[in-house]
Amino acid sequence: MSLLFCDSFDHYGGPLGAQILLKYSGESGSNQYVDLTGTLSRTGRGCLSVTTGGFGNAIKGISEQTALVVGDAFYIANLPAGGYYNILNFKDVINDILQVRLVYYGDGSIGVLNGNDPFPVTLGRSASNLLHATEYNYVECKFNIAPLADVVVRVNGQTVLVLAGVQTQFPGSNPYCDVVQLAGAGSLGGDRHDDFYLLTQAGTTNNDFLGAIRIFAILPTADSAPLQWTPSTVGTHYTLVDAVPATSPPPPDVESNSVGQVDQYVYNPSGVIMAPSRILGVQHCMVAQLDAAGSHSVASQVEGVASGGLALSTSGNMILFQYDTNPVTGLAWELTDFPGTTFGPALTA
Repeated sequence: MSLLFCDSFDHYGGPLGAQILLKYSGESGSNQYVDLTGTLSRTGRGCLSVTTGGFGNAIKGISEQTALVVGDAFYIANLPAGGYYNILNFKDVINDILQVRLVYYGDGSIGVLNGNDPFPVTLGRSASNLLHATEYNYVECKFNIAPLADVVVRVNGQTVLVLAGVQTQFPGSNPYCDVVQLAGAGSLGGDRHDDFYLLTQAGTTNNDFLGAIRIFAILPTADSAPLQWTPSTVGTHYTLVDAVPATSPPPPDVESNSVGQVDQYVYNPSGVIMAPSRILGVQHCMVAQLDAAGSHSVASQVEGVASGGLALSTSGNMILFQYDTNPVTGLAWELTDFPGTTFGPALTA
């Protein structure tokens, strides 16, 4: 598995922190919000808006990683008069150390730093006038965490910075990062993120730069078979799970208490993703929780092929399943795989 995480920011149900905290964490819900007006998003209706400065904006925990590739559509509201502001930070949580930091400067250059403020080490800085205010700049970076590491930075598909043998592992820290922080110059107001991806460098698929991609959120459009879960209201199943999540009151849903039960839904991207688009990967997102104390695990099932299950809790969370290739065919995804390829939940434990 090389696709570690991605986000379109289009499938959240409210404008403020509670919705995004189904998938991310942060210092407080007020530090970030999803703008669903569609006025400043790059793809679809939503984008992440950074409302305060610092490192607490949208924090995503990941498994311990030593070599990553990241891509992010980053909207700069204002280029600062001096200093720098964070775009993305990769952190060793145990030691509270920022290993790799992508930052921007007032002259439109992009830089790579190692270590925390107020005395980070500047590993490299690009030429000026590469990043522009009041528009999206697609920023990508490939790096590993080590005392002697290589870092490559691209902007809008062009390589702008190549660093060899630099120190991305802060002295005394772990040789990995396990958190990514989507940051910005909140004190200036208006920085945004959209179409974000994160890859490992392992494997043979999705292990290198993807380019200035677009990420779309597709909701269920019809029922398929089998339909073994119990709908909270009698009738179709997909209409109970085809909305962006809400937190209060609890949304309608489908439920199961029997291991082995599966629900399957059709996802039709027609009118949203236009041919001849190339599908690089798929992430199946489900908001799920236990309705009482106990233990259950839910997997993503694709046409009878189930992923590994993830344990649930009594708190609702967005559980994620990534697919670099079509698990039914074992081949690269094709737009023509849809709407014929169905997805849904499977209770595995």
